[in-house]
Parts: sequence; C-alpha cells; structure tokens
Amino acid sequence: MADVNEKLPEEEVSSSAAETKTKGEKKPNFFVRTWKKIKKFFRDYVSEMKKVVWLSRKETFRSSLVVVVLVVILSVAIALVDTGLEYGVIGLRNLGYFLR
Repeated sequence: MADVNEKLPEEEVSSSAAETKTKGEKKPNFFVRTWKKIKKFFRDYVSEMKKVVWLSRKETFRSSLVVVVLVVILSVAIALVDTGLEYGVIGLRNLGYFLR
C-alpha cells in the first residue's frame, strides 16, 4: 500500500513544470500584456455579437408600444394615488382644526 506522505507522479510533474516556467521565461512587459488583453476582449466581443439574435422591426415596434402604454398607465395610477393621499392628508389636517 502506498504511503500517505509519498508524492504522486502527477504532482512531481506539475511542480517541475511550474519551476521551469518561473525560471525560464520572464513575463512580457505591461504594455504587451495589456495589448493582448485588449485584442482578446474585442475578438470575444465580435464573436458574441455574431451570436445575437435581433428582433424584427415589427417585433421591436410592438415591444416599444407595450412599454409606452404601460408607462402611461402606471403614471396615471401613481398620479391618482398621490392626489388621493394629498386630499386625505389635507382632510386629516382640517379635521384637526374642527376638533380644537
């Protein structure tokens, strides 16, 4: 049976590969690394934009119309609630004057 303290062959290979990497090569300078990241970002961006499925003109118009109608309806509802609360507060204030 294998001893618990023994290293597995995989661990030895990975540790020696890490040592070689750190000893052998220096990191590219900041500008080179940054440029590579920028290029990768735009490459990935273009790749993802090719996967996007755009709505048709008709679907876009319908969706926009639904949004505008809902905004108008909710605006009217909020205005009515606000006006009702305003008159309620005014009524309570006037009720206080009568109770004096």
